[in-house]
Amino acid sequence: MNNSWEDKNETKIGNLGEAIVVKGLEKVGLIVYTTSTNKSHPLDIICVNDKNEDEIMFFEVKTKPHRYCCGDTGVDLHSWNRYLNLIDNYKCRMYLFFVDEYEGYIYHLNINLTIKNNKYRIKYNEGADNGIVYFSLDDMKLSKKLSIEEVEMFDNLRNELKHPIKDINKYSGYKYFSKT
Repeated sequence: MNNSWEDKNETKIGNLGEAIVVKGLEKVGLIVYTTSTNKSHPLDIICVNDKNEDEIMFFEVKTKPHRYCCGDTGVDLHSWNRYLNLIDNYKCRMYLFFVDEYEGYIYHLNINLTIKNNKYRIKYNEGADNGIVYFSLDDMKLSKKLSIEEVEMFDNLRNELKHPIKDINKYSGYKYFSKT
């Protein structure tokens, strides 16, 4: 059994989310550089503004549903700390995109402003030195609604990978976009 980074189901699904975000960034005129590694990496995309090549921006893309119980989504504390280090070391803007394939939306936030405005909360896992950093969907910007074709691409990939969602009933938007 091959356990390389690119062979993981989550990586393949994440790559599809990243590809959709990349197309959107290129559409607004950014020059896009993507990672080409076969292991975990601290960010997915580096962009340069084509009108101001001195302006470099970092982007991280997470492809996952939001939490319906709380109207939020998040990243693990280790990743959050990596983002903070990147911002501090490179003095650049960093954006976090969430591709919610089940609801059919892409949300994003500017991490720099999120920190400045204290628009996040950390929940530490009991008995462990890790946790999750949560962001309310109300504090995020809606980037775009996924097209029916994009949602079908996710459906087809999940079927091909035999990687169903764990509890389909909790993702209310999924039935709207699926063919059933």
